[in-house]
Amino acid sequence: MPWTVLLFAAGSLAIPAPSILLVPPHPSSQEDPIHIACVAPAGFLGANFTLYRGGQVVQLLQAPADQLGVTFNLSGGRMEAPGGTFRCQFGVLGEHTQPQLSDLSEPVRVSFPVPTWILALSLSLAGTLFLLTGLVTIVLLVRRENEPRRRSNDPGRLLRLWRDICQLRAPEKAHFHVLLARAPRIQHLPGMPVRLRIGAPCLCTFHSAPLS
Repeated sequence: MPWTVLLFAAGSLAIPAPSILLVPPHPSSQEDPIHIACVAPAGFLGANFTLYRGGQVVQLLQAPADQLGVTFNLSGGRMEAPGGTFRCQFGVLGEHTQPQLSDLSEPVRVSFPVPTWILALSLSLAGTLFLLTGLVTIVLLVRRENEPRRRSNDPGRLLRLWRDICQLRAPEKAHFHVLLARAPRIQHLPGMPVRLRIGAPCLCTFHSAPLS
């Protein structure tokens, strides 16, 4: 007995779900059209079909009186994001001309391959960022490694150190000389006479300041 006869007799009989498939050629970009076929089981000719994407109605079509299914044509230019997960459903008139809906079909997924130029650009940017990060890390490590060496070899730093020591040991209002080993031959600090000799021991000499 045809499904339509059973439907009219029972009124609330559950209608089996339609089949759904993506019609070739499959889209390779979002600008390509998408064709999705939805076919009802045998006996449901001329049914009304609804296409859903993520729970939202995308398109409505009615099959010809002598056909079981329809083909939805989705153009990329008419949809903001044509890809996604699609399902379809069909409906027929039941008892007392009440519409009866079928179960939802299995989902069909429509996706697009990533363009090769985007993939190449992403890899190039990632490689450049990795290289820059490595260079910055190397520069920071070298600078950190050389910083103690520069401080230890800085004659000015050694001179200031010995000057502070001499100031602690010098009498009040006394002039003093600093002799620093392995320092530049002559250096002068503003406001104080300094004599530097390479190889000489580090010592301080004082003499009293003249009375004003």
